[in-house]
Amino acid sequence: MLTNEDLAALLPRVALADRAAFEQVYRATCAHLLGVAFRILNNRERAEEALQEAFINVWHSAGGFNASVAGPMTWLINIVRNKAIDALRSGKTGRASTFALDDEALAVAADEAQQPQALLDRSLTKLKIIGCMGELVASQRQALALAYYRGMVHTEIAEALGAPLGTAKAWVRRGLDKERLAGLASTVPAMQPGESVWRALEHRLFISSARAAPAPTRPLQWLWSLLSVRALGGALAGVFLCALLLRLQPGLIGMEPQLDALPASYVGLLTDAEGKPTVLASSRRYGKHLTVKLLQPVVIPAGSVAQLWALPKDGSAAFPVGVVPGTGSATVALADTSEKLFFNVSRLAVSIEAAPAKAGDKPSGDFVLSGHCVKLW
Repeated sequence: MLTNEDLAALLPRVALADRAAFEQVYRATCAHLLGVAFRILNNRERAEEALQEAFINVWHSAGGFNASVAGPMTWLINIVRNKAIDALRSGKTGRASTFALDDEALAVAADEAQQPQALLDRSLTKLKIIGCMGELVASQRQALALAYYRGMVHTEIAEALGAPLGTAKAWVRRGLDKERLAGLASTVPAMQPGESVWRALEHRLFISSARAAPAPTRPLQWLWSLLSVRALGGALAGVFLCALLLRLQPGLIGMEPQLDALPASYVGLLTDAEGKPTVLASSRRYGKHLTVKLLQPVVIPAGSVAQLWALPKDGSAAFPVGVVPGTGSATVALADTSEKLFFNVSRLAVSIEAAPAKAGDKPSGDFVLSGHCVKLW
């Protein structure tokens, strides 16, 4: 089971088009997110469609995830909820088949056991998350129940509760603040989607559009079959052999400089103590330079340096990589190729030192920044 920290580390990899990371995020969250969509649409088929559309959005917009604004589950739930509400508004799922939303059912003086706030209270009590809702007054909780459990928009909530539109917006915004949405989602039963949902996602995102090419005429069908099977197999074999050759003998034919243009890279995203992305470090697999980009300034005391360290996955001693600037970007010369330096490294970290570290030195204090180091190929 992936933790929030795991998900927060995976989403930046999704932003870099890492398919394996994307599938990990999907497998870990799809059951809970389908439950969220179903609670709004009350139709499994439509809920699975909304879930699929949501993950299409995740693949294309993962770069917009910011851990300092919301947790990963809160961010994902918001996307799913919005897609489900879009489906509700577009008429794909009729209101009559979703919930009875007539004035009598929504009247505050109606049967208390059927009121949205009563439904919400029972769920919160049962799952022991009253703590995250205790700050809200009754009107805010009522608005939150209508927005989250019934997929109502601000104008409908204002009309149902007899409140000004601005007030209704403020109630919902307060209710959905930060991690409260993730806590509320835990009151919704998880529903495992069918494997067809993932297959459909793969098809839409990753399957080549070559299938859409017009079929060859019957007289040339044998030639088309030959090209589509044998040529593809030969091309793949050629790519594999070239990759193996470059891996074993990168300087064999004097092409060392061109190797830095290969997309295979080691990438590290370092965050500060508050979880804010601060440093993005990347190097081509066989390159001897590391590009460091500051996503936000780092405070470096006068007369000190921000030293970048590599932490091996086996727990052995950290070793120095280079110096990180306080702002902007820089290129760090590496002692060897990235493949040799980072192959067994799982994390990167930064400490404040009196001078640049040399081989064999150790960090003198705590790390001020740290993050995962991942392979992208």
